[in-house]
Amino acid sequence: MDNLIGKTVFITGASSGIGLACAEVFAGEKANLNLSARRIDRLDALAGDLKKKHGIKVLTLKMDVRDYSAVTKTIS
Repeated sequence: MDNLIGKTVFITGASSGIGLACAEVFAGEKANLNLSARRIDRLDALAGDLKKKHGIKVLTLKMDVRDYSAVTKTIS
């Protein structure tokens, strides 16, 4: 991967599965993360782990991407 140090990556569905795996890989590359999912408790736990392990910034957002109005509200 190109140098991602200090870049910000937005990941949806980050509380499990592919989204979680992507969060771990990008954190390992020292990218800051904006993580979203429906299960904020899992996101917050993941954010704490990634901050501690990789020294990055992590923003968590409770969001269901199936709800367009919720997505636009959260992003704005």
